[in-house]
Amino acid sequence: MTMKKRARKRIRMRPTIEEQSVDILREAGGPMNYREITKEVMRRRPVGSATPENTVYSVFFRSERIVRVGPGMFDLRERHSREEGSENRRSPEE
Repeated sequence: MTMKKRARKRIRMRPTIEEQSVDILREAGGPMNYREITKEVMRRRPVGSATPENTVYSVFFRSERIVRVGPGMFDLRERHSREEGSENRRSPEE
C-alpha cells in the first residue's frame, strides 16, 4: 500500500452539510425551518461561511434528498414522495 493510500484511509472525512441536514431531519421526524436546521448543523459542524443560513439554504436546493415543503420549510424527499404517490393515485371506482 502506498503512502497516499494509507494517508487517505486515516483521514476521516467530515459529513457534508447535506448529510448532516438529512440526519437532523430524520431525528426531527418531520419538516423543519431552514434556520433551525442551520443552528443544529452549526452546533455539530461549523460552516466556514460568513452567511451559514444562505449556505445551508442553497445546499437544500441542489440536494436530491431534501425537498421544500413550504416557505422556509424542508423535509426528506423520501417522506414526501410516498405521500404524494398515494394521493395522486386514482381509486378503482373513478
